[in-house]
Amino acid sequence: RRSKDDTGGWRYRRRRSTSSRIRRERGGNLDDPAGREAERIIMEAVDGNNEKFRELILGLPHKLMRRTDLVNQIILGLGKQVSADEAKRTLLAACEKGFRPSTRTFSALLGAFTREMRMSEVVNLFNSMSEFKVSPDISCFNALINCFAHNNDTRRAEEMFKKL
Repeated sequence: RRSKDDTGGWRYRRRRSTSSRIRRERGGNLDDPAGREAERIIMEAVDGNNEKFRELILGLPHKLMRRTDLVNQIILGLGKQVSADEAKRTLLAACEKGFRPSTRTFSALLGAFTREMRMSEVVNLFNSMSEFKVSPDISCFNALINCFAHNNDTRRAEEMFKKL
């Protein structure tokens, strides 16, 4: 990009890469007090302080439960670093407090159960998306197909791929 500088000459500005934009967005989350709270909840769970973690989750105010990005961040962090069961319990606790899950929430959970190679849980969770009034998108189908592929169930993976 180029723009005029104070002297009337042209100044060229380098475009930032996508990875630096992502880093900037993640870093910006720590400037937000609610983002710091989400990071603290994930760290308590990673450290194994389950009682403290559950207390923090249940103590989140209702207005933070309506911020889908923060709850998704907590669920994704738990699914990757702790366990898929803990992430699912967090989702259910958050739903009791007024959280409305999105397809991103479910794709994070589906990915967590896939990493643990629990195919029956992935299928049950995928089928229960309608209970939460969420229709699956391409990322959810992709997570389901990945689960079948990791478990060498190519027939079911092909069936799901054809449904797309």
